[in-house]
Amino acid sequence: MRLQNGKVTGLKARGGFEVDMEWKDNKVKKLVVRSALGGNCRLRLNKDTHLSGNAELNPSEGENSNPYYLVNAIKAPLKSDKATLKGVQVPSTTLLDFDTKADGIYTFVAE
Repeated sequence: MRLQNGKVTGLKARGGFEVDMEWKDNKVKKLVVRSALGGNCRLRLNKDTHLSGNAELNPSEGENSNPYYLVNAIKAPLKSDKATLKGVQVPSTTLLDFDTKADGIYTFVAE
């Protein structure tokens, strides 16, 4: 079951971020990001979502510069020969970055 309207508060995210989110008709209406440590915050949003707020959202380029997002490089994904994987339909998304300061609060609303 998918909730068309709702909100969630206090989601913890890698890098010392906490996120509150409100949505209506399956679309993000308000997003609040609290940054405990500062640094780059990267958001993955539905391609049709456009937000404005008290920080400038910029298209992401390359690896995330935030050291808390470092990932180990692997040659290829590890997958058991016995695994049966089913395809998943993922909507088109976009990645956006914005700079944060320690203890900063960033509020974005849908345009």
